Amino acid sequence: RDLYMEFRCVPENFTHRLVKMFAEELQVGDELFDDNVYVKTKDRDAIRSFFERSGVQSALVELIQMRAAAGAAEVQLRDSCLEVYVSHEQIDAIQEAQLLTCVLLHHLEEYQVQESNGVGPYR
Repeated sequence: RDLYMEFRCVPENFTHRLVKMFAEELQVGDELFDDNVYVKTKDRDAIRSFFERSGVQSALVELIQMRAAAGAAEVQLRDSCLEVYVSHEQIDAIQEAQLLTCVLLHHLEEYQVQESNGVGPYR
């Protein structure tokens, strides 16, 4: 069964903070995550449930914070496809991004199995 949820995570910036004054952004309750990652989604409940899994928030924060040294980072799930964009010239950073992407894929697979088996809250 495919995952029918979508999200886009980018580094939170001044413009996003202004937007948050007029529109509600998904907040997960973790200050480090909420202050550094801007989440755009229409599937708020499902994404919040997915982000509550241990390790998901930290993997996303680490990927997004790579932009501090690199200049670009984005994580997106759409059409059951996880896309991770990290612009970096150092091979160590690229390898770390690949490892973090594998962590997210693992969590997505487990989440999908739980949802398919009727264990999760959004069947």
